[in-house]
Formats: sequence, C-alpha cells, structure tokens
Amino acid sequence: MTEAAPPAEPLQKLPVFEIVGEAYGSFFRYLRYLPQAALLPVLLGAPVYWVYWQILRRIALDPAGSGALGLLLFPLYLLLFFSFIIFCVAWYRLTLLGAERGRPPLFPMPERRHWRFLGYSLLIFVIYLVIVVFLGVLPLGAIVPLVGQDGANLNPAAAVGAGLLVFLWWLLILCLIVFIMLRLSFVFPAAAVDEDYALHNSWAHTKGQVLRFFAALFLVSFPPVVAIMIISLATTPDFMMSPEEQATMDPAQIMAQMEDYFLYSVTVGYVLGLCYWAIVIGAVVAAFKAVTGWYPEPEPASPAVPADSLGA
Repeated sequence: MTEAAPPAEPLQKLPVFEIVGEAYGSFFRYLRYLPQAALLPVLLGAPVYWVYWQILRRIALDPAGSGALGLLLFPLYLLLFFSFIIFCVAWYRLTLLGAERGRPPLFPMPERRHWRFLGYSLLIFVIYLVIVVFLGVLPLGAIVPLVGQDGANLNPAAAVGAGLLVFLWWLLILCLIVFIMLRLSFVFPAAAVDEDYALHNSWAHTKGQVLRFFAALFLVSFPPVVAIMIISLATTPDFMMSPEEQATMDPAQIMAQMEDYFLYSVTVGYVLGLCYWAIVIGAVVAAFKAVTGWYPEPEPASPAVPADSLGA
C-alpha cells in the first residue's frame, strides 16, 4: 500500500482470532524494546504528574485562594497526553516496521507524524464532546420535569422510568462513541508511519467490520485488564478511608494519605498501562494490515559501485 493509493474497500473480513494472536505475539516479540519506547514519555510525564498533583493538593487545601491554579490543569493534561503520544507513535512504528527499521529512539524529537497523531486525537475528542453534550447532557433537561424538581413533587414511578430511560439512552450514546472511534482508528497506525491516509480511508476500510473489530479488541483487552486489577489490588497502598475517618481528619491529612496512591499511580500503574496499550496497539496494527494490505516500503537499494572504482 505504500507505493499506491489505499484500496477503496477492505480486502477481507477481519480475522478476529488471528488479530488476538498477533497482538500478543507482537507484544512479546518486542517486549525488550518497551523500556526504550517508554523512557522519554516517563521522563516527560513524571515531572508533569508531580506538578499536576501539587496543583490538586493546593486547590484541595485552599479552594478559595488557589482556584486560579485550576486553569493550569488542562495544559498539563495536554503535556501528559503528548508524552503518551510519543510512546504510541514509537510502538506503532515498531510493530509496523519491525525492529530493524522501527526500533524506538531513546530521545525522539517531535516530527510531523506526532503532530498528525495529536491532531487526529483532538479531532476525535471533539467529536466525543459534541456527542456527549448534544446527545447526552442537553436531552436530560426534558426528563427532569417528568420526575419533579424537589422532594415534594417527586413522582416515584416517573423517577424509576426516567432512570431506566437515561440508562438506556447513555448506553446507546456509548455504543455510538465506540462505533465512531473504531471506524476512525486506522488513521493512527497510518500517521505513525507517514502514510498518505485520511479519515475517510479509515471509515471505508472499517465498513462492516465494527463487530469483528470490537470482538478482537475485547478479547485482547480482557486478560490484561483482569491482570492489572489483580496486581493493583495486591500492590495498591491502603489509602481507602471510611467516612468516619475522613470526618476526623483535616484536608492536609487526607491529601497526605492520598499521596501514597498518587505515587503508586505514576509508577506501577503507569508501567502496567503502557503494557496494556502496547497489546492494544498490536491488535490495531494487525487489523489495519489485514484490511488494507499494508506492507513496509522496501528500503532503497544502495547504488552500485563501478568495478573500476574499486581499490587499485
């Protein structure tokens, strides 16, 4: 596909179990490169996480005097997200190009592929926000009058019916969000290897493939999610506090108690999260290659050396 336009339609139905096998196969095949791919994201993310925590701590301890600091949370979150993009691009390139050509550099400089990846991510996030606001939040205004706005006017039967309606409506919204994200997801592996590939190409290549794609990602995700939950339960510091304990503690004590969990989340939790995403990326790559026929462009051959130019 690298030397021609992408095919107009998917080349085949997604082979669900082959995708699952390839996702885990690529993860273990390239596992030794995981520290290399994660080094710069961790070096960037760790100090940002620390500043992020300090701002949250200041806001919790002095909401009135430090509320303006909350304006810094969004740009800090973007920095964290960009550090994650660096990892994703590196792992996509490794799984698509192989270790010889796609080995992650220790300190990659941001390139056009990173900005394309970020742009697609922000675009999909905007789509997500539009769906949530216009299909999820605003329609709730039509439901509230049916239930009653205070305890005196509360209609129990209407409340139960409205609650079920809201649940089903949000379930449909979730399905719509997942559907759109799966339909557009192939732009990410393509961007990582600088392919001339757009959103409409991804939409065309995932036509009729969503259920298979979702099944593959579910099968890929389930084991690591369960493993992460077990490891987290076994290693997470005992930071949980009962309401009675919280009532006897001031905000400074509560934040100090929470600090252990924060340190855990940026160490053990971060590493486990990168392993999970490496497996998911392997599944997306396998699906992308299956329906597009993508293959790495051969490296240009070295120019031949004239015989008479060899050492005399």
